[in-house]
Amino acid sequence: MKTVTILIKGMHCRSCELLIEDELKTITGITKAVASQKKACVQIDYNSNELKVEEINEAVEKAGFKIGLAEKPALFSRNPQDYLDIFFSAIILFFLYIFVDGLGLSKYFSVNPNHPSNLLTVALIGLTAGFSTCMA
Repeated sequence: MKTVTILIKGMHCRSCELLIEDELKTITGITKAVASQKKACVQIDYNSNELKVEEINEAVEKAGFKIGLAEKPALFSRNPQDYLDIFFSAIILFFLYIFVDGLGLSKYFSVNPNHPSNLLTVALIGLTAGFSTCMA
């Protein structure tokens, strides 16, 4: 039995690892595939004399990832459109706050000193957490 390690770009959770492992196990000759999000690689055990790189590449791309070393993202974006989006989002949030406060609905967002959360805050946190995972 032979073993090879291949670098994978874009994994960020256990679900990503499982997707890659399942796709690689469908290739004939591969007996075991263990992906690691922390190491950004997959370790493949195989029996055949040759391991076809094209098949592995297709399987990894079918799972939604790419083979290779991930580039380290820049600290700040060089795209001016990103900063325009942030600016316009801030303006929209400001006017949304003024609108909600004008309607008298801001009392539903306030926090009671005796009880640190309210139903609307809990609902917003739940929705944010639900849409921010890779499973969503």
